Amino acid sequence: MAREPFHLGSLEVPPGRRLDGELPFARRPDGAPLGIPMVILHGARPGPVLCLNSGTHGDEPEGTLAILDIVAEIDPQALAGTLIGIPVLNVLAFAGKSSLDVSGVRETPVDKKNLARTFPGRADGTVTERLAYTVVSEIIPHVDAVIDFHSGGTRGTSHWITGFVGASGELGRKSLALAEMFPMETLWRVSPWSKFSACCIEQGVQVAVVETTGQGRADEEDVTVLRTGIRNVMCYLDMIPGVIEGLPENRRCIDTETYVYATEGGISRPLVRTGELVEEGQVIGTICDVYGRVNQEVVAPHSGLVTGIRTKPIVWAGEPVLLVANFIDLEDALSGATAGGQLTPP
Repeated sequence: MAREPFHLGSLEVPPGRRLDGELPFARRPDGAPLGIPMVILHGARPGPVLCLNSGTHGDEPEGTLAILDIVAEIDPQALAGTLIGIPVLNVLAFAGKSSLDVSGVRETPVDKKNLARTFPGRADGTVTERLAYTVVSEIIPHVDAVIDFHSGGTRGTSHWITGFVGASGELGRKSLALAEMFPMETLWRVSPWSKFSACCIEQGVQVAVVETTGQGRADEEDVTVLRTGIRNVMCYLDMIPGVIEGLPENRRCIDTETYVYATEGGISRPLVRTGELVEEGQVIGTICDVYGRVNQEVVAPHSGLVTGIRTKPIVWAGEPVLLVANFIDLEDALSGATAGGQLTPP
């Protein structure tokens, strides 16, 4: 039997072909459509549907570049299954201006909402809510696996971590298997405030979430490690031929990250680096005023691993400055029980 075309919304891709198109989700005030740009490679042979998703936050371009590189090198005639590449999910945030000469912001400029905290969205909501709803209702139901790419963004830097959802049973194990395909030492049980991952799991879709460095730089080392991980995933899923490469011999697993917040406004000065081990109560940063007086010693809420640092030094009270994660046994991580962080982050 001949292989059928792949359909996603109004988009149709014949087998063995590539399609660049947009999935509409809203309209601008002038009536022009807003859409999700995507590259769909529909393989000539049957196989799973893998979605690569980046640009949930507009200031995290590492995954964007890795996806563009991968879809450029894959021949759909030689592909088993279907690859959906979403280089920039939130185009409004991606194009949003943070200053006169810098583009790419975390939240959607139109309604000031953080897409990552908006899922599953609403069909009749604001622009960000409609975008989230379209992803959950029109994309996730058509895929078997999702890789969701993030980084520290322009506000900070993140440790390399490859995340899975700690769901019990087969779905949790499949999510872990995807995460393990990325050449990173630290596995991460994805935090409960990752609403996108929760939506995937609710629909029975395996999902991994990958964090790289950040600061809005799209470091080539970050992009390279993501490309390697994507190829490994596609080899693991038998979508392309090849050998799984670069996996570390030893791995450690972290649980939900705890955000550490400024209690005073001022200038944040971290005393640690990402990837550093800390002890509970250790002073890991300070916040001083413009005269140099220290108004707050930032202490580690528990022992663990520093996974994120705010590198923008000017802070207001209540803003996050550091992230510290607990270590957890991998078997416990798949139990389905997830500990919550101190507060839901912005």
